[in-house]
Amino acid sequence: MLRRHQEDFCQALGRPPGAKYEHSQTGRRGPDLRTMIGLVRDRLAPGQVPRFLDAVIFNIAIGNVDSHAKNYSVLYPLDGGPPALAPLYDLMSGLAWPGITENHAQDVGGQNRGRHIHGRHWARLAAESGINATQLRRRVDEICELIPTEVDAAINEVAAMPGGSHGMLTEFSREIRERTLTVRDHNAA
Repeated sequence: MLRRHQEDFCQALGRPPGAKYEHSQTGRRGPDLRTMIGLVRDRLAPGQVPRFLDAVIFNIAIGNVDSHAKNYSVLYPLDGGPPALAPLYDLMSGLAWPGITENHAQDVGGQNRGRHIHGRHWARLAAESGINATQLRRRVDEICELIPTEVDAAINEVAAMPGGSHGMLTEFSREIRERTLTVRDHNAA
């Protein structure tokens, strides 16, 4: 059996596991999005920065407040070619659970509360990272348009799993749809 090497962004950036959040209680500041984008730009195969930004936008839009640096990974190919982003994993939405923080693991342009991220924050992230702000904000809109069309299929897929038919599915669907609209509307502001 052949195994592919994978390292999370903390490993790739030489950070300890306790430094997975940009702001943490451990006293070890984790990487910010600018640093993570730099890693993707400098060390991964061409074309990976837009994929990474799509993942960040998706996590903001679904309220995945735990999308920290250990939940993004680099996957090394067996043929020795350039590494690429690993598929997203450990995805969760904290929107329907009371008492879960609304602070995301990394700031977007100086703001880490998903419902308070506006177009100016996406533009600031773009400026800090050498990305076209107009294209980034357009992509925020595109992803926020796609998510509601896919939520029902995702809910049905989870419900079909053993033990997957949980009463919270409807609540998560509603919360994700609401947050996606908020992220899109605030992006226009």
